[in-house]
Formats: sequence, C-alpha cells, structure tokens
Amino acid sequence: MQLEDAHLRVRQSRSATSNVLRSQQREHNRLQMAERRQQGKAYQPYNRLAFRYNPGEDYSLSRHVLIGIMTVVCPYCKALKFSIETKGMCCAAGKIKLPQLREPPESLKTLLAGYTAESKHFLFNIRKYNSCFQMTSFGAEVIATHFMPTFKMKGQIYHKVGSLLPFPNGQHKFLQMYFIGDHKDELDARCGISTGIKRYIVS
Repeated sequence: MQLEDAHLRVRQSRSATSNVLRSQQREHNRLQMAERRQQGKAYQPYNRLAFRYNPGEDYSLSRHVLIGIMTVVCPYCKALKFSIETKGMCCAAGKIKLPQLREPPESLKTLLAGYTAESKHFLFNIRKYNSCFQMTSFGAEVIATHFMPTFKMKGQIYHKVGSLLPFPNGQHKFLQMYFIGDHKDELDARCGISTGIKRYIVS
C-alpha cells in the first residue's frame, strides 16, 4: 500500500512538473511570436522601398539596415564576418578547407596593392586592362528595358571564338592578337582596344 502511494505521489509530481513546463513553454512561444510581430511592423516601412525611394533620406542611419562592420574572425578559415552573421556560413565550422591562394608575381602584386598612384590607376581601370588580354567575346540576346539600368538577357550565354588569323586587311582581335608574332605590333593592338591605359603596364 505504501509503495502504491509513493508511485502515485511521483506520478502526480511529474504531472505537475510537466504542466508547469508546458505552461512556461507556451508563454515563451507567445512572447517570441509577439516579438516577431513587432519586428515585422518595424520592417514594414522598408517593404518595397525601392519603389518609394526618397533620395533626401539617409537610410544608412536606420538601425534596421545598419549591420555594422566585419569584426568577427572565423577561428577556422580566418574569414571576416559580421557580428550577427550565422555561424558556419563561411567554411561550415572548418569542414570546408580551400587551398591557400598563391601570391601573384611581384610586378602584379605591386599594382594590386593600391598604395601608389600607378597602382590606383591600374585598379581604377582594371577592367580595361583585363580586356586587353581577352581571348573571346561575350554573346547573348540582350533584353532592352527603359525601366531600370539592369543588364538582362535570355536564352543561352555563349562566347564567340573567331579564326586564329584575321581576314585580309582586317585587324587582329581577341585570340588573334596572340598570333601577331611581333611584340610591338601586338602591344599596339592591345593598347588600341581602350583609351586611358598605359602602354608600359600592358607590356
């Protein structure tokens, strides 16, 4: 009889504890839901804001869009992260390991540093310098739009590769420049692609 009474008291105690835990969990869920609703109301003014953009307002000062600077360093891959960024987004907590990038040659490394006037010029015009050595041209059907200056295309993206030599009396383009044979003529052809580039950097 005493053993049955003890079992009954244990069951009643567990039931009471479970009821308390369930009540606490419900209250916790209720508070979380209320907080999410409040956050949703706070972000509501920013919904589809691009269509109601006011250039006179400084949105960068709003706490809803200010995410701070990247001050957190991943202990595994040493990537810089924001303080509220999800853990493991960079390397899955060390599970993904990429090989170290090799340093570029000294001449290119100096141009990429951004310290000298020559380096700043190179970085500002880096797309032009890259175009001097491209081997193919990019092709796609571009969709013209008058609403936003967005580059749109449809269908398949492809690269056009021409013949190794130009047509008679034609100029060398893209891959053909690598087969000019004369260094000076090749340099002239590359520097003639874009304005504002420096010959000695291309060489």
